[in-house]
Amino acid sequence: MANKMFTRSISVFSIKAYRVGWENGKPVAEKTGEIQAEATYMNNTIARKLLKDAGFDCPRGTQIQYDEIDKKQYGMTVEEFMKYAHVIEE
Repeated sequence: MANKMFTRSISVFSIKAYRVGWENGKPVAEKTGEIQAEATYMNNTIARKLLKDAGFDCPRGTQIQYDEIDKKQYGMTVEEFMKYAHVIEE
């Protein structure tokens, strides 16, 4: 089993929150928060939680936008993995 690798891709996401409203009869969007976060995948629920954890208010109606801006792949050999891994289920 030597030289076998466990790999995992981790993406860097730009996450933004917008409050949408109307001004003089026209729709307007005001950015209310922006962060970058690393994750294996992203969706609105995760993005909203990350924004809240960073201290940004995201009340109902807040529009969330997330974009992948970078991606890194990590790896370790099976031997390294076994050295650090913990049994979580048998």
